[in-house]
Amino acid sequence: MDPFEYCYNWTSPSGQDAGVAVPKMAVHFAGAARLEPPGKSYVIDAAPGVKCIGLQEGPWPGISVIGNILQQEHLWEFDIKNRRLRFQRSRCTH
Repeated sequence: MDPFEYCYNWTSPSGQDAGVAVPKMAVHFAGAARLEPPGKSYVIDAAPGVKCIGLQEGPWPGISVIGNILQQEHLWEFDIKNRRLRFQRSRCTH
């Protein structure tokens, strides 16, 4: 389903998504840092009954973007002066 490459029919008899396992994903950064977001941060509703892995390929070389949905449930610090990105899981849901 354009623009996503990996999409799946996603229906259940009850109409609920609870209990459906999705593959775990990790984004690896320099210095051994890893972002391991929950499935709801990268499996998105694309159409009724269709879910997609919400990642898109970009040109290389180029700029990579970590979108707002993938950033959810984490606290982020953008240290421009020292050129550092820091993050940690958050219990905050708002």
